[in-house]
Amino acid sequence: MKKGILLLFAAGTILVSCGGSKNEEAAAAFCDCFEQAENIKNAAGEAESYSDMMSAAQEQAEKAEACITKWKSDYEGKVDKDGFKEALQKQNEDVYKKAEEYWLIAENAGD
Repeated sequence: MKKGILLLFAAGTILVSCGGSKNEEAAAAFCDCFEQAENIKNAAGEAESYSDMMSAAQEQAEKAEACITKWKSDYEGKVDKDGFKEALQKQNEDVYKKAEEYWLIAENAGD
């Protein structure tokens, strides 16, 4: 009984922290991946030598790529596109603007 209550509480906590919807959960995960990608610049900027810079950038790039791959697996085609964009904009306006630029480029590349 206690274990069941604990699991219910944990599931409720996860839903609340993710905003309760798949779109909001996807937006939060997208922001996490974007942060991973931004960390590439930070890791490279903190390096003391060129080889350290390249090593740090490579490590962060691998983490970001793994995050993006997981995001695609978890959410791509499983969330409402417009709902996701709205949730992302609410989650982080800066990330939304940068993603919007990418989406425009991707749409124009299809022309």
